[in-house]
Amino acid sequence: MLQAQFRVDLAAQDAALETEVQGQLARYGLLLEPASCVNYPAFVGTEPHPYRLCRVTRLNR
Repeated sequence: MLQAQFRVDLAAQDAALETEVQGQLARYGLLLEPASCVNYPAFVGTEPHPYRLCRVTRLNR
């Protein structure tokens, strides 16, 4: 089990990043769809480096 000082709340980090990205995308007329986000596992050697892909759509203007 991971020691307490190394535990991270990934869901909270993802939510904060989605909020930040939402503002950046809006400047370009785009919208992030958080419900569409999917996490995928990835590794470099034995080190885990998961990534997340989300659907982005155009804002109707």
